[in-house]
Amino acid sequence: MDNEHRNGEVADAIARLIEGDSSAVVRDVLNPVANFWDVVDYGDAAGEIRYSKMIGWLLDPQGSHGLGPSFAQGFVNAAFDPEVVPVISPRARVHPREWRNIDILLVDHDEQGRPLSTLVIENKTDTIEHARSGLDVGQTRWYNWVIRGDFRSIHTAIDVSSLDSEEKSRLHKRADGWEAEAGHYRNVPESGRYFVYLTPRTGDTAEDPDFQTLTYERLEELLADAESALSARGSSDAEKIVRDFRRAIHRRYHVKLDQDIHGLFEGEDPAGSPTVGASSLAPVLTGLANALGYVDEEHRRPGDDQYLDSARTDPVDVIATLDALNDLLDGHALSQAEFSRLIEYIWDHRPQRVSNDTSRFFWGDDRARKLTKIELLQKIALAFAQEHDATTVSDFSREFGAVIARVVGTPRGNSFTGADIIIDPDVHAYSPAAAARYRAREVALRDEMGPLLLDDGRYRVSWQRGYRSAAQAGRNIHLPLIRHFVALGYPISEAS
Repeated sequence: MDNEHRNGEVADAIARLIEGDSSAVVRDVLNPVANFWDVVDYGDAAGEIRYSKMIGWLLDPQGSHGLGPSFAQGFVNAAFDPEVVPVISPRARVHPREWRNIDILLVDHDEQGRPLSTLVIENKTDTIEHARSGLDVGQTRWYNWVIRGDFRSIHTAIDVSSLDSEEKSRLHKRADGWEAEAGHYRNVPESGRYFVYLTPRTGDTAEDPDFQTLTYERLEELLADAESALSARGSSDAEKIVRDFRRAIHRRYHVKLDQDIHGLFEGEDPAGSPTVGASSLAPVLTGLANALGYVDEEHRRPGDDQYLDSARTDPVDVIATLDALNDLLDGHALSQAEFSRLIEYIWDHRPQRVSNDTSRFFWGDDRARKLTKIELLQKIALAFAQEHDATTVSDFSREFGAVIARVVGTPRGNSFTGADIIIDPDVHAYSPAAAARYRAREVALRDEMGPLLLDDGRYRVSWQRGYRSAAQAGRNIHLPLIRHFVALGYPISEAS
């Protein structure tokens, strides 16, 4: 592609961003207003802590915002089904610190000051759920045990972990200390325990099935309601604080704009039409970001090497691209400063090549080969079928499917369907392209680990375990299942 054609391609795509469905967000990027959250932003981890403090302030009915329990009530109304949603009283308080590392803990009390209900919120901004304290259990499941005072599960998780004896002893002592403490929230009735997984990613779910997912997109709507209520009350200071926070979230987690930007890197324009060649704009966008000084080692992400390698082969002319863009725009032309801000935003929101979990495991006493999660789960399935005397497809699917539903849960947008828990790769209805890519490999995997002999077929457990469109299947489905069978005493140990 010659320089003029390349400049025209990227200019046309950026013009579609500026004038498309996300134009309001793009205008804010081009001409930002003073915002406290932009000033204090210095990293994703710090941002998560600050966001949690801000959300906790609004959730606290006794907070200085003056909204009383209205924001907290709107929050739980959005997170839970109407028949189970709690009523938040003015007596509720947000714990002033991260009690036992829980991001946000809202505790409601009766008239005598006794804890009546607890709301545990795990807040994620730019990360996904990870294992807790080096254990083979996710954060949300751990927090569920902690708030319930389920010390048996806590000690079991410590015992089966791969930590050394000193680390295990230290964690056991900590749990013993918690158990010895009087009161806290152990006497809260089961019906008064609520759990929310707050995330910017649609379809992202917690490991623990008790956690209901609430997106930042929905949170932004609640913030808009709070902003309107504060405006009506004449609370200008609190209104400005909430408005700044809402704008920061809107710009940071605007789903449509992120999808459009990802499309440019992946080979589609904002209208959904393929560009010339897969990912053909990634080198140009990377080149622009690099020429403007926005590519640096400190903020390197997985997959950036691919972008940089492609960009190095063909230098980009920033001024020529800006001129081509301004020729396409209806309305005022962009200054170089505005163009630079937009390219910085596009680069900051590039697709991140997040690798899945790469843990390896041993089965039994065999140390000859480290097994991947999918290989290990075939071993688990074979032992499970023998243990439950499952000899038919229907028997195995029912029994193993029940474990999947119980352990992984039925989260919104990713519910258990009962489909493709197991497949026979010899006869599975692959598409022609999928058959060419996967069939031989999946037959080999089944036969190397040993097939499930059910009815007249030779089966292996499927990659998605009966879930449809399961993003990060290894992290969200495979690991929780493996941890479950570890706890049951299956002969599994972690190799890496």
